[in-house]
This record gives sequence, C-alpha cells and structure tokens, in this order.
Amino acid sequence: MRYDYTISLSKEFVDYWPATKNIMHRVVHVFFHIVLFPEVVKAFGPSATTTVNPFIVPSFSLLELRSNRRSDELASVLSTTGIIAVNGLDDSFSNFGVFAGNREKAFRGLCSCMAGRRNDEFLNTVDNTDRSLLSDGVTTRTSIATATIRGTPLPLPNEQIERVCGNQVPEAMETLRDYVSIVTDAFLGSIDHLIHHSFSLQRENSHCSGKKKRSCLLRTLEGDEFSSVKAIVDASQNLEHFHLYSKPPTLPSDELSSIEGVATVKDNIVAIPTHVDAGLFLSFIPAYSCDEDSMNNVDLSFHVNVGGETKPAVFPPDSVIVMLGAGAEHWLKLPSLLPLRATKHAVKINEGNIRAWYGMSKWCLICSLSYCVLTPRYKRY
Repeated sequence: MRYDYTISLSKEFVDYWPATKNIMHRVVHVFFHIVLFPEVVKAFGPSATTTVNPFIVPSFSLLELRSNRRSDELASVLSTTGIIAVNGLDDSFSNFGVFAGNREKAFRGLCSCMAGRRNDEFLNTVDNTDRSLLSDGVTTRTSIATATIRGTPLPLPNEQIERVCGNQVPEAMETLRDYVSIVTDAFLGSIDHLIHHSFSLQRENSHCSGKKKRSCLLRTLEGDEFSSVKAIVDASQNLEHFHLYSKPPTLPSDELSSIEGVATVKDNIVAIPTHVDAGLFLSFIPAYSCDEDSMNNVDLSFHVNVGGETKPAVFPPDSVIVMLGAGAEHWLKLPSLLPLRATKHAVKINEGNIRAWYGMSKWCLICSLSYCVLTPRYKRY
C-alpha cells in the first residue's frame, strides 16, 4: 500500500535556522520520509497520515547552554512553546559513556522486567513503585519514584531492581539520571542569565534585601528571598520518575461488551489530555518504544500545542528535553521582556503500545507550600 503525505516545517523551526532554511528542509524531509513516516503510519494508521505537520523541537547543544550562545533564540523559544531539546551530550562529557547506549540499556531492561506478566513481580519486589490507570480508562502507568532534595539525589532501590531486571539496568538508570542532572544544571545557568540580562534592560527592578544588583524572583511568606531559578531549585524537592506506559490492544467487540466498566481503546489514542505540568520545569528523556520492530525507536507519542494546534513533537536523536511548567509562568516575578510560557502538551499512545520514559520535575516545594497557589485548571501528571 502506498501512502501520500505532505510535510511542512513549523515557522518556529524555520526561524531558528534562516541561513540554512532550504538545506534543513531537505534534511528533515528525508529524515521524516525514511525514519519518521513509517512510525506515523504504524502509530496512527493510514487514515491519519494524509497530512503530517510535526513540530520540530528547537535544539541547543550543551555547550551552547553553558556558554550562553544563541541567547536570543532561547529566549524566543521559552516565551512561545517553552520546550527545547539539548543535544551534544557525549561531546561534552565522554566519561559518562554513550548516551544512546545507556538509554537503550535502561529502557530496554525496564521494558523486559516491568511489562506484561512481570509487572506484578516488579511491583511486589521493588520499593517506591506504583501502578495507576490514566484518564483514558485503558492506559496503565507503572512508576519507580525517587527524588533529589536540596541538591542531593536519593538512591534508587538498585538491589531490588537488579533482582528483577538484571545487574546492568540499575547502573544504566543511574547514568541517565546523571545526564539529565547535568543538562538541568546547564539550563539553570542559561535561564538565569536570560532573566538577569532582561532585568538589566529594564529601569525598574525589585531587589532582594541586601542584594542591590540582583532582582528578586520569589519571596516566601516566611521571608525567604530568591534571586535566581537555581537558588529556588537548590532549596526545593525535585521529583524523579521512571514510567512504563502500557495500552492494551483492542478487544473484539463481543468480548468488550461483556466487561463492565472497561473503556474502548479503538479511536481513543489520547492517554493524557492537553495540560501543562505544575512544576517550574521538567527535564526528561523522550519515550522509548518497547516494540522490537519500532524503526530507530522514534518517539511520536508526545504532542505539543503550537499556536492552538496540537502537533506530534519530533525530538533530535540522543537528546534530553527541557519543558517549562506552570510554575515558571506564574510563580516567578519575571521581567516583562521575558514572559516565560508553560508548554501545553498531550500524550497519545496507540493500542498495543508500551513505552518507557524518565523525567525529573523541578517541583519547588517551597513554592507550593509557602508562597504560590496553583489554580484548579492546572493538573500535575
């Protein structure tokens, strides 16, 4: 069967590479045709692929974040869609090993020991785990939770994970945590640079007590003051999760009708509706398909709202994603020149699909308890 399709690059993507617009269009077109399009057909079916309009997530290298290069472009992204991809990881710290190899080892291992019949064994053996049913009524999410508190990462239950998953999996999981932590630190330095540079261009600042040259981003009811996002994060509780999302295949209609309270999977691929996360920001590794036949393991489950239209996000290979939450948009006293925007996004999972994922949420405990109030329209996932 032959599928006809059209592909158009988002305006944001074209704006970021104006000098190489035509070249990049050809490169992405070829990449989409060879790598992504077969995944779209597989994930959403022929009827959904007449027109494909993906959102190419803007990418910045780790070195660019650390050296504050392309600051104007970064400010533009964070003030519109609020999501970036960070690549060039192994170029900067080769001692951590190959990122792609550790992602494969960790996620493939979790696919083997958390999915299917082994799910109950995993939950009964490993501490800090949980299984929940998502709002679509069919997708389950099995989680391993940990945290980084005031800059100190809490360990995973590695001995228990090793007992179920083998000795290579927990080591690879810890390595992924290291990668995300280093990317997060680079992002914190970059966003603080943007904020204070924007403040310097304005005539009026709200200074912290005793810090005439630094503007206050947040004051708590207890009188604590923070002049940088990094200071807020360092004083906060940052939640971490490894998730395994699983959506069962469609049951025959006669079997489905006999099971009371079970939702129909067919024509319902939205596992998590459009929302914004309630933290300051989230750093995560794109989802990994547990399907052995998934070509190049491209993740097309994550969708971003761009200009009122929800589009499948295309992440650069071997990247860590940083996405702003409601906290960045609403909790901080920001300069008017830098109106940060939380990323509106949804997760769509096809029937019969299983995906592994890892992320670290900068939740900001001091904000949620002492100062900031989230309105009911924001729901944290």
